[in-house]
Amino acid sequence: MAAPALPRTRRPDALAPGLRGTVSWPAMPMEGHWQRVNTPLRTMTRRERRVVSAAAVLIAAAVIAVVLLAASASSAPPRPGCIDAIVPGAMGGQPIDACGARARSICRERLGRSDPGSLAVEADCRRAKLS
Repeated sequence: MAAPALPRTRRPDALAPGLRGTVSWPAMPMEGHWQRVNTPLRTMTRRERRVVSAAAVLIAAAVIAVVLLAASASSAPPRPGCIDAIVPGAMGGQPIDACGARARSICRERLGRSDPGSLAVEADCRRAKLS
């Protein structure tokens, strides 16, 4: 089955002045398409605009609160006589938290080693005045 033929329109103005005659051009199938696609079906009501504005303000306030909370979040400094070091581990940094006799034991165990974890623990032991 053959495809239906496009409607043809006369466009004598498209010819040069000396070549006046009847010329048929196919109709433009997408004529007005951009305008139809970009014209909203309806405009938003005043109430809808207020709801959208309020939602945008609430989202912006929540984002600002999360950013400020993340920027200000820090752990409290360790108590006197306690160590709080981060040492390299198999899955990333591992925290070592200890106080009292356990902290002194860890400090003695790590003293004099040259690996990065021991150096971090040793620095924290010096800060806590355990070695």
